[in-house]
Amino acid sequence: LATLSLFYETPNVPAGQRSELLSRLDPLAREVIYSKRHLLEQPYRVGQNETLMEVAARYEVPWQLLANINQIEDPVTVLPGTELKVVRGPFRADIDLEKRELTLFLGDLYAGRFPVAVGSDPVPKPGTFTVQDKQQSRTFYDASGSPVPPGSPDNPYGSVWMDLGGQLCIHGSPSTTTANDKGCISLAADYADDLYGILSQGSSVTIRR
Repeated sequence: LATLSLFYETPNVPAGQRSELLSRLDPLAREVIYSKRHLLEQPYRVGQNETLMEVAARYEVPWQLLANINQIEDPVTVLPGTELKVVRGPFRADIDLEKRELTLFLGDLYAGRFPVAVGSDPVPKPGTFTVQDKQQSRTFYDASGSPVPPGSPDNPYGSVWMDLGGQLCIHGSPSTTTANDKGCISLAADYADDLYGILSQGSSVTIRR
């Protein structure tokens, strides 16, 4: 994964070679980063009265990521002595507006990609930003200033909203399978849930044209 990640951002790679590269990178990222195998860090042994949230804060990743990797249902009552798969964050994201794609990195490692839709409320601008806030229920205000509450099928944020500052945001969609072009940068709800559990408050997000 480390070797092939170096080639991911190489410019002018022919389409056929790039397709082959991605066909290898995606399963490698799933195995190295998101499986339960301890390939990046030594197993972490949970201490007395320690919660998953505290472990996640130590490694600078959202607790939801460790819960998903380790298949933990209750992040508060993890048994002392439990061995956890951990990864050391924070993750960062690169959004290509032309390709409509968000790519994740963990340090220098390629860590997966998601399709996105690009809206005009507001139009995303190139630059490097920081995730300043994360919410799972965010009211949307339409062009007339009318509020659209969380949970409404008309709320384009779905159940995920991540503030990048300057009114820019990454958000979900009312559809589990389709991003929408309302709002700013959207992912289908299932992908948005995954992303919410990967990017931390403080994660770097670069937007490119």
